[in-house]
Amino acid sequence: MKKVYLFIPLLLLTAFAFYYHGYRKEADAVKLANAQHQAEVQRKEEQERLDYQAKVAKEAREAALARAQAEADRQARIRDEELAWENLNKDMDAVTRKRDDAAQTSYDRSATLRDEQDLLNRANDRLAILKDEKSFLDSYIPLSKANYARLEAFLQKVEDAKKASEAAAAAAATIKY
Repeated sequence: MKKVYLFIPLLLLTAFAFYYHGYRKEADAVKLANAQHQAEVQRKEEQERLDYQAKVAKEAREAALARAQAEADRQARIRDEELAWENLNKDMDAVTRKRDDAAQTSYDRSATLRDEQDLLNRANDRLAILKDEKSFLDSYIPLSKANYARLEAFLQKVEDAKKASEAAAAAAATIKY
């Protein structure tokens, strides 16, 4: 019976060793398959990333070329517009000079008349101002004289009241209680 105690655990240990050995082979195979699958996925992702980067770089180069072409077209259009404006300004300057010469001639002919009319207008304006000042002073002087007389009367009353106050103070000082 004592052998049974030794034999059964050995038998179970042997069965477990066979089972574990099979499991270990399967686990190694699964790990190897997973590692290969992961390497394949990483390689595909890396290839996709490289393809995407190449595509983006190509699109960026094409966009840069398109922008450069658009800028060149814009610069050419600006140069053409500037040349057209320059020619237009030259023509306008010539027309303006002719107009200014004609205006100066007309101005020279009418300068004396304008000067005389200006002097006459200024004299009329000054005369109107002086009339307004005279009417103001005519109405103000009687009022200021009346105000002056009232102020003198008031100052006289104040002075009289001051003298009366001093006299009352002197009289009060002489009275003994």
